[in-house]
Amino acid sequence: GTTTTYTYDNNGNLESDYSTGSESSATYTWDENNRLVSSGDLTTSTTTSTTTTTVSFYPTAGDGNIYKNNASWDTAHDATSGSYSSYTGTTGNIGIRKSPTLYYINRWFLPFDTSSIPDDATVTSATVNVYVYGKSNQDNDGDDFVTVVQTSQPSTTTLTTADYDLVGSINNPTEGIDTTERKDLTNVTSSAYLSFNLNATGLGWISNSSVTKLGLREGHDVIDSA
Repeated sequence: GTTTTYTYDNNGNLESDYSTGSESSATYTWDENNRLVSSGDLTTSTTTSTTTTTVSFYPTAGDGNIYKNNASWDTAHDATSGSYSSYTGTTGNIGIRKSPTLYYINRWFLPFDTSSIPDDATVTSATVNVYVYGKSNQDNDGDDFVTVVQTSQPSTTTLTTADYDLVGSINNPTEGIDTTERKDLTNVTSSAYLSFNLNATGLGWISNSSVTKLGLREGHDVIDSA
């Protein structure tokens, strides 16, 4: 038979569970606000000296989006600060849109506290998953895709308009996914998760001592094309 043992912290949050028989366990990490930060399943092989671990990390409090709006595309795109930032909600926007008189460019920041990854661990694969509540595609010209970039926001617990340009190079930023992993908005499904498999560059951005800083940008923004 199998017996599962659960342990909890002083706030009643589940810290770990261990099952005999299958010799498997899971650990859970919570922040000071009792929000789940990471969870992982651990299975150890008795025939080899390697251990394979799959861990899920969730964004820190500084995740959110910043947009810049202006009548000029170049001014909105090349600005060093945004018009508005949002990091306290549970949803936001990524991409561009054109009102009758203004361009809006939205950039998304996704910091993950990955400092719990052991120093001697090798990250062999990683997937970024975001949930799509809805979409609108005003410019379906083939450049309407979403990609993953590296950000450099100074704080990972807040987000300010001054962080607007800290999402890789303004033009053609280095991408953490292959071009085949770019998600064309035409093929994006609402009310479902969108998954990005990181390439070697993206895997290299994952920190085992601090916060991994990722972001999302839309294709027209990436290649600077109104």
